[in-house]
Amino acid sequence: MVEAYRTVPAHPTDDVVERARGADAITFTSSSTVTNYLTAAGVDAVPPVVVCIGPVTADTARQHGIAVTVVAEPHTIAGLVGALVSTLGT
Repeated sequence: MVEAYRTVPAHPTDDVVERARGADAITFTSSSTVTNYLTAAGVDAVPPVVVCIGPVTADTARQHGIAVTVVAEPHTIAGLVGALVSTLGT
């Protein structure tokens, strides 16, 4: 069995982009999520806290002019959630 996935860019409504802009934080799980989010919403819609799953994703965000708040350790979804919770507090 071969496991694979396909990244499909989203096309959010203006309302969704506006709500994202007002969020406390955003998480990025891959370089493609950074690129696709910026294509769909723009850099102005990036909330103040940016949490990336790993260093490659963080580098992609930085290349687009985004200040990365924290990189998850370990580089897993659980690590991403932990980094987000630690950064925002409980």
